[in-house]
Amino acid sequence: MKPFEYWVFVKSGSLPSGREILKSAWGDLPTNYFFWCGLNLNKARYFSADVRRWEFDRRWSKVPGFNPTVFVYFYRRRRLRSQLTRKNFPFSQDMLYQDLVAVTLDGDVDYDQLDIKTAYALAVAFARGEPIYGFDENGMHYKIDSTQTNESLLAEIKSLLVSMLPAN
Repeated sequence: MKPFEYWVFVKSGSLPSGREILKSAWGDLPTNYFFWCGLNLNKARYFSADVRRWEFDRRWSKVPGFNPTVFVYFYRRRRLRSQLTRKNFPFSQDMLYQDLVAVTLDGDVDYDQLDIKTAYALAVAFARGEPIYGFDENGMHYKIDSTQTNESLLAEIKSLLVSMLPAN
């Protein structure tokens, strides 16, 4: 089952800076990002980022296709309740005092392992040990075993960046 979106509930006001999140998720990989409302994620509504594959290895520039952007949306207070209701997510009153971080890939494209792994690494960076919930293409949600560390995910992403290149 391929998640379309990852959700993480975090304590309100506890998010680190955007640069810290990207460093935790993607390490020293070359990235492109846009932060709405600056780097203070505790005030942001969203930000977008992607791993610049072609800067990791120039051969990626010859690979046709789409390099998807990961979008991160922040839901607080009324927007949070609205999002939980819209997605039919069973929630407790405690959740309404937290912030929801939603990590999703853009567009209606076929994602590869690398795309999904980069989005998941960002969700793990936000979770910091808290549960992660995934939503599939049909909107069904499920809890994800999030015991993987950012270091092991980064190693997998780097391995995929090399192994998914065409031989030439």
